[in-house]
Amino acid sequence: MLGVGAAAWKSEYEGVSGSDELAVYPAISYEGDRFSISGTEADYRVLGDGDSGLSAYISLGMGDGGYDASDSVVFAGMDDRDASIDLGVGVEYAFDQGSLNAAIAHDVSGAYKGLVASASFSAPQKLSDTLYLTPSAGFYYRSSDYVDYYYGVLDSEATSDRAAYEGDDTLTPFVGYELFTALSEHWRISHSAEVRWLGDEITDSPLVDRSTVWSAALNFLYLF
Repeated sequence: MLGVGAAAWKSEYEGVSGSDELAVYPAISYEGDRFSISGTEADYRVLGDGDSGLSAYISLGMGDGGYDASDSVVFAGMDDRDASIDLGVGVEYAFDQGSLNAAIAHDVSGAYKGLVASASFSAPQKLSDTLYLTPSAGFYYRSSDYVDYYYGVLDSEATSDRAAYEGDDTLTPFVGYELFTALSEHWRISHSAEVRWLGDEITDSPLVDRSTVWSAALNFLYLF
């Protein structure tokens, strides 16, 4: 599937308001027997078939894109933080009531040089012949290397208004949903949204001014 998407979000960083502007991007989705692409992630099914199995994947931007020092006054005088490329494995187990998913990945780009992981439960619901809703809930794990890189403040970056900060690993619970509908034989629309409650190791950072963040996306897709 190929199309166009738009996303809005609320950033945890002080002075960064992602929801003030809409990001528009090409929406690409492909699903083969074992290989699939969705957004910035490519996945290869190593074991299993259908909705259950073990996969290896590579993903761009697990650090949520990082930041540039020019993005907010709170980053003034700091080094930029780069987006990462992560390599990982994921497992999915589907049953009548929904599916359980777990994944773990390591940064292979040299950005934060740590681990990220997630676990979630999702329950697809068929609302009509053309409308599907999938609510989900779970948590994200971020290692201390991840927290230090994206939310830490080095001694050399500390100022009178921005104390040095070194975080620890943290868990971030989330809830979300995806809504999918078919407009015709070829056209599809998908909408997704997610709310996250950030862990103390993130919210204690002097760069962060909120404990709850959200994101939402809308995609228009053409099925070949």
